[in-house]
Amino acid sequence: MIFTKDATNEYQGSGFFISEDGLAISNYHVFKGTHIGAEIIELYNGKQYKVKEVLAYSERYDYILFRIERSEEHTSELQSR
Repeated sequence: MIFTKDATNEYQGSGFFISEDGLAISNYHVFKGTHIGAEIIELYNGKQYKVKEVLAYSERYDYILFRIERSEEHTSELQSR
């Protein structure tokens, strides 16, 4: 799950990892108008991460490509199950 917020509202959406180094993709509308960098990414096991950087996005095609902040010890949590 991805949790985002602006000055008055909170939003949530889904996304998925496309590499083990924390690269992920989601829908742009979940991030639109929010404070980039304040988003919380929550995994199925309850662990939470912040967005480290936004690499690409398109409002027209409704996608956002980003990388999360993580330590090397958490690599296994991002592997496909």
